[in-house]
Amino acid sequence: MTSVCELSHGRAIGTLRIVPATTRPDLERYFRFARTVYRNDPSWVQPILADRLDRVDPARNPFWRTAERRLWMALRDDTAVGTIAAIHDRRPNAVLHRSTGTFGFFECLDDPGAACLLVDTAAAWLAARGLTTMRGPYNPAGDDEPGVLVEGFDTLPAIMEAHSPPYYSRLLEAAGMRKFQDMFARLLVRPAGNHPFLEEAPPRLRRAFEIAEKRDRGVVIRTLDRRRWDEDIRTACRLFNRALAFLPDHVPVSEEEFLARAAGLKPIMDDDLALLAEIGGEPAGFGLVLPDANQALRHLGEAVWRKGYREVDLSLTGDENWKSNRIQERTGTRIYRRYRIYEKDPRPTEGDPA
Repeated sequence: MTSVCELSHGRAIGTLRIVPATTRPDLERYFRFARTVYRNDPSWVQPILADRLDRVDPARNPFWRTAERRLWMALRDDTAVGTIAAIHDRRPNAVLHRSTGTFGFFECLDDPGAACLLVDTAAAWLAARGLTTMRGPYNPAGDDEPGVLVEGFDTLPAIMEAHSPPYYSRLLEAAGMRKFQDMFARLLVRPAGNHPFLEEAPPRLRRAFEIAEKRDRGVVIRTLDRRRWDEDIRTACRLFNRALAFLPDHVPVSEEEFLARAAGLKPIMDDDLALLAEIGGEPAGFGLVLPDANQALRHLGEAVWRKGYREVDLSLTGDENWKSNRIQERTGTRIYRRYRIYEKDPRPTEGDPA
């Protein structure tokens, strides 16, 4: 397949080609390629190969019950220079009445020709399935390491966050992609000393706590019960979907998929920092803090500091989620990593080669 973008950059295309990654050895080479990109990047955290393989395995990841994918590598002189996946998830298209495909697992050397060929290949596969929008990157679901980094390159990513070189946005834009959305990772740093959390909180947040404490509505906060793990995780899934229902592009996460994701976090979960809120015996909210990532807001604050954590990362929040962004701004956090989701019409334009 020849890329229009490859020609526009004036690169020789005789030795650049695309090959699918289908077998186990192919997939291992596909995911190990990232080491080449990040070999000199101290902020990159190398993913576990087995986890990567599980993510694209239809037998292990329930995401693929409603989705299909194709993975490719770009080779130049038989040396890997990039990877990409095209993903067609039928469920969100049915729920939202749209025709959107996604791409993911995008890794590339600073090679504009290779990047464009990867994007063109993924776009052609999606267009052949009648899709009119290509969006990403996602690895592979919408909340699996979404976006490419555009700010905060010298910081470490938290769990479930991506990391990428500064040139990725340039490569994608050269391949015809445009910004769809930004997502923010915010950081809350505890000042030196061992003062109670409320003494260090911003005035507006302290005032919110005071008002909440005066409203006795029978709120009970309890930790997640591992003895009834599935029941509590299903409850958290329902709360998660209800809380995000106001977002225009939110598609409810299935309980099966939520359980699978929770199982992956279970070994590192701190039981004291996995909380469920109940009002009158009915579930009303949940909060989760992991060793290096969390969704901590009100009731988790004091517990986090008691555990000795000095920094809390609140991630990731899209720029369209004004409710969550407003709350986080009031806690005194600062944006320290910014991610960008890109999109384009995958259908060939007039004059493109068939």
